[in-house]
Amino acid sequence: MGSDKMGNFDYDLRQQSINFQVDLINNQSSVLIISPNHDQFTKKLKDKECTVEIAQISTDEKNTRTFDFKNIENKKFQIILLDNTIDYVPNPVKFIKEINRFLAPDGSLICRAYNIFNLINRIRFLNGDAQFINSVFKNRNLAFSSLDSILLTLSEAESSITKLLRVEKEISLKSKLDLNTFTLTEELLKSVTTDSESKTFYYIFSVSYTPTVSLDTRKWSSSFSKYLVTEGFKEVLTDYKLGYEKHINYLKQTNREQYALMLSNYGTDSSERIRNKDSTKHSEDDKKFQNELEVDVLEDSKKFLQRSL
Repeated sequence: MGSDKMGNFDYDLRQQSINFQVDLINNQSSVLIISPNHDQFTKKLKDKECTVEIAQISTDEKNTRTFDFKNIENKKFQIILLDNTIDYVPNPVKFIKEINRFLAPDGSLICRAYNIFNLINRIRFLNGDAQFINSVFKNRNLAFSSLDSILLTLSEAESSITKLLRVEKEISLKSKLDLNTFTLTEELLKSVTTDSESKTFYYIFSVSYTPTVSLDTRKWSSSFSKYLVTEGFKEVLTDYKLGYEKHINYLKQTNREQYALMLSNYGTDSSERIRNKDSTKHSEDDKKFQNELEVDVLEDSKKFLQRSL
């Protein structure tokens, strides 16, 4: 009985993900489907008066997919519909770059990605459900396993998301006794259930062959988990701030000491400077030295922040 309910649950989410992908495609579009699930889309797309072509796909015993584009030749399409194909290609970045050659200048990829960090999966991971974990990770890559990984993979492929939809489902833990939440603390369950992405089961998105964020910036931002919203993370930020302030105060003090030493070497008597034929040069040196010190302070501060982050 429980498995039947779970089957219906998965089926409903899957059907919603299909409808969302079709909704992203305009009427009368030229569409290339690169997915073994093409039969689930063909009729819906023809109802929208789209012209549809299907790429030849071979799947081995490990569910790895290889593609034959000979029947496509040099055709261009407004839409390339991938569904979840990216999950089963050996090199997602290389594959995305390769198929982009079939896109018209204003064309888009349409993809479906399963969020492996949804609420149900997280609880099963926490319970150490080995059979489930193996079924999730078996014979698939993780390039599109979460929103962070999707953004990073697309950035590496010199592409970006133009529209994002979420297939979401509210889950009542009280009605899902098969999840075995009794072993988890209330605080942990609250943390998991209140996360903004825990109710997302699929990401549906369109992709253009135009990067909006540099790869270096994307990698840097990906180092900050979007799930770090705890008091502990606030303490980490506070420590960074205190360390930065101490470093700045140290640099300011060093600046003062060096400037005072410079003045003592050159002298502070204005009448003596007037009599000195090199007074103008000394004044220029003073300004130059002070500017150099200010630049040093800024540069040291920048390096400190880079080391901290």
